[in-house]
Amino acid sequence: MNWKHYRDNTLKAAMLLLTVGMLIGHSSESGPSSIEAKSCSDAGENGYCLQGLDTASVMADLQGVEVIEGSLFISDTGMSDLTGLESLTEIVGDLIIYEDETLTSLRGLENLQRIGGALIVYEATGLLDMQGLSALQSIENGIQLESNYTLTSVDGLSALTELPGGFSAYNLYDFSSLEGLSGVTGSMKELALSSTNVTSLAPLSQVSGSMETLAVIYTPVTSLAPLNGVDEITKEIQLVDTELADLSGLEQLTPFTGELALSDLGIENSTLVSVAQLPIGDSLASLTISIGADFANSELPDFSKLTSVADDLNLELKTLAELEQMFPVLQSVGGYVQLTDVLYGEALYCDSYSNKQVDLGFEQLIEIGSYLRVRSQCDVSLFGFDDLEVVAGELRISGEVTAIPEFPMLTLLGGITIAGPVSELHVLDDVALVADSAGNYPSINLRETKITAFPALVLPEEMGSVWVENNSLLTDIVLNGEVLQTVREVEIRGNDELQSLSTSAPLVDVGTVNIANNAKLAAVDLFEGVTTAYWVMVDDNPMLSSLAAFNDLKEVESGFRVWGNASLIDFGFESLTSVGGDFSVLVNPLLCEEQVAQFVEEQVNVEGTVDIRSNQQPCGSN
Repeated sequence: MNWKHYRDNTLKAAMLLLTVGMLIGHSSESGPSSIEAKSCSDAGENGYCLQGLDTASVMADLQGVEVIEGSLFISDTGMSDLTGLESLTEIVGDLIIYEDETLTSLRGLENLQRIGGALIVYEATGLLDMQGLSALQSIENGIQLESNYTLTSVDGLSALTELPGGFSAYNLYDFSSLEGLSGVTGSMKELALSSTNVTSLAPLSQVSGSMETLAVIYTPVTSLAPLNGVDEITKEIQLVDTELADLSGLEQLTPFTGELALSDLGIENSTLVSVAQLPIGDSLASLTISIGADFANSELPDFSKLTSVADDLNLELKTLAELEQMFPVLQSVGGYVQLTDVLYGEALYCDSYSNKQVDLGFEQLIEIGSYLRVRSQCDVSLFGFDDLEVVAGELRISGEVTAIPEFPMLTLLGGITIAGPVSELHVLDDVALVADSAGNYPSINLRETKITAFPALVLPEEMGSVWVENNSLLTDIVLNGEVLQTVREVEIRGNDELQSLSTSAPLVDVGTVNIANNAKLAAVDLFEGVTTAYWVMVDDNPMLSSLAAFNDLKEVESGFRVWGNASLIDFGFESLTSVGGDFSVLVNPLLCEEQVAQFVEEQVNVEGTVDIRSNQQPCGSN
């Protein structure tokens, strides 16, 4: 095998563990995670700490000790082995070897028979194997190995028969053999291998019963068949960039209902051609799948009975059309739903779409607990959410999508973000925007769309942002909400055909206001009634002649700027008395500079610098 491939993927593996962990929502107790920082205090009240200058005196204290009631912590000892601990037969807590560069052997522990906690070895950078633990029969909370760069195997554990806590190994580039675990029988809570050189699980052929976690990530394991004695995996399965051909060895499992992450299926040089052997139950805790160009949908697990996903559903596919029959009875997703197609090299598979119509296949899905994100790099029209009623987070559409689904039953949304050539949003008319479960206010973000009309969404009392930028065909913006009072950010920029901003009910408070580079904008009635703002910027709107809509504004907490508006005559802002930052009015050729300067001097308290210049002077000269 090409081991350099795996060694070079170290950082990628670490980032993937973090990413997948976030995507599927597991905690450090429920699946792959790095070993937490350890110190002498981890030995506990009844334990011993061999570390640094205290090593010799503690070794003397341990002479003749048979049972350590707490844990044994070993770090930076300066010793090459553990000679002197021959009397030790049991550690009730953990055996922790942590950041010890000189330790090359565990000789001295030949009589240790039981560890009641875990065997944890982290950055013991001289250790080659487990020789010295030949009498060890049981490790209750499992073996955890990480970043022991010289460790090649767990040879030396020939007496070990009980490992109920399981086995995990991370960033062990030369670690290639599990042969030392060949005597282990019964159940194991966890088997997790990430960035190791293990190819065979054959030493685990006597493992049986229930397992919580199976994770093989950037590790060239060739077969899961040795796990055919395991009858259920309850929490988590992660398989990423292995040398598996299929999932034979898992077909006997009770239908899986935990957190499932299958990544890099069918990518270049991938050996995995099928994961159909894994039985899926009627629910999953979370689901993450990424499929490469050479993977057939028919070789995915059968999701035909799946009705719910408790947390997130994240799918990266060759084409979104592959979703059509994948989840025929799925009704609820408790987290987000993320659907994307993927660019492989320079190849896009847009030609595989029939008439550019894509059925996403979620006809029975009723509720999404977070956001719904759909991204396609092909110019497609989407449908397939006929029964969807609630999206508790944002609707996010991006890429080259030209039409969003109809959503005939949709009543509630946590906001919208549309970035790309979508041509109509009328399907969202009368849908109510609501704060999400974390209390975040909904936002409307429209960028580079082809819409001509603003969606008539029903807005709440308070909004996060209204950000409308570079929508070349949009003519008017109307915020529809009888109770709407506050918008924390209003950014209206670069909309070539936009003529007016308005609202169906008066606003009271806005945060940042940035109205810029809208070539045809003539009316900003949206701001009538607003009394406070955080920041105001009105720049380069050549058709805007009046800012009288701001006549009720009394206070700007930060800066104030009106620049380069070629037709501006009526300055407005009649009630303004306070600006907390700088105040600048520049290069508005029809705006009387003397009047603005006098107004500021007599009425407005400006905390920062006042800069009024290059406007009409003298007044009436144009």
